[in-house]
Amino acid sequence: TVRRPGSGVVVSARMYSLRGYRTDPGIDADIWRRSEVLRGLNQHTLSLHEHAARLGLTPLSSRDARVAQCSLGTLFATILRDECRADVCLYNSGGIRGNVNYGGEPLTYGDLVAEVPFENNIVTLEMYGSELAA
Repeated sequence: TVRRPGSGVVVSARMYSLRGYRTDPGIDADIWRRSEVLRGLNQHTLSLHEHAARLGLTPLSSRDARVAQCSLGTLFATILRDECRADVCLYNSGGIRGNVNYGGEPLTYGDLVAEVPFENNIVTLEMYGSELAA
């Protein structure tokens, strides 16, 4: 319970365990049927290794992306830079979450979702190099 002094506003919340509740089999079946497209999409193989090889970024890895440069992060930034026709791309490494060495294994859409699970905005703007260096 949170009370804001002088405002008369009181907000209360309580947690309830849902473990004792059974799911509805009809709803479960409907969810399973409707998510079939997503399950298939998650298995779709991406051609990221081809792009990485062309740029000399093999083997692909997202290991230690939060503390050091990794080939998958460099690949993402390079693709974004090129697609946005920009001179520079800054990519938040905190958004790369897989921490996986892919080697020669194919990457799937499901792998991509595991690597970058957050929706992020892409922003382009004009600025001077001196502003970027600051």
